[in-house]
Amino acid sequence: MKYMKISYNKNMKKLIVSILLVSALTVGCSRINNQNSFTSDDVSLKNKEETLSQGVNEENKIQQTNHEEIEKKAKKLHPIEIEEQECMKKIDYTTAGMNECSDKAMNAWFKEIDKYMKLLKEITSEEEYANILKAQTKWKEYQEAEFVAISIIMNKQGTIFQNILSGEECGLVKQRALDLRSFYETLAFD
Repeated sequence: MKYMKISYNKNMKKLIVSILLVSALTVGCSRINNQNSFTSDDVSLKNKEETLSQGVNEENKIQQTNHEEIEKKAKKLHPIEIEEQECMKKIDYTTAGMNECSDKAMNAWFKEIDKYMKLLKEITSEEEYANILKAQTKWKEYQEAEFVAISIIMNKQGTIFQNILSGEECGLVKQRALDLRSFYETLAFD
C-alpha cells in the first residue's frame, strides 16, 4: 500500500507538471498570436487613438488661435490701458500700488472725457452741443451716485475689496470716455 501511495504521488506530480506545461505553452502561444494579429478591437482602438490625436491637434490649433487673438487685442489697447498695465508691473501688483495705478488711469480717463467734450463742441451746433452737455451732466450725476453705491464694497473685510472698488470706478469712467470717443468719431465721419 505504501508503494502504491508513492507511485500514485509520483504520477500525480507528473500529471500536474504536464498540465502546467501545456497551460504555459498555450498561454505563451496565444500571446504571440495576439501580438502578430489585429482584431477588430485593435483596429477600433487604433482609430480611437488617431481620433484623439487629431482632437488634441485641433485643441492646440484653437488654443494657438485664441492666444493670437488675445495678442491682437493687446496690441489694440488704449494708451491709458497700456500705461495702467505698465504701472501695475512696476509696483509688482501690491494692493496699494494697484489702487494707485487705477486712480491714475481713472484720472487719465477723465481727461479723455474732457478732450472729447471739447472735440464734440467743435463739430456740433450750439443746440446739439447743449444736448450733449445735458447728457454729460446727467452722466456725471449717475457717476457720482454709482461711486457711492460701489463704495459699499469698502465695508467688506480684506484689502482686495479696495482693488475691486478702484477697478469698478475706473471702469465706469473709462466706458464713458470710450462712448464719447465713439460718438465723436461717428459724427466726425460725416
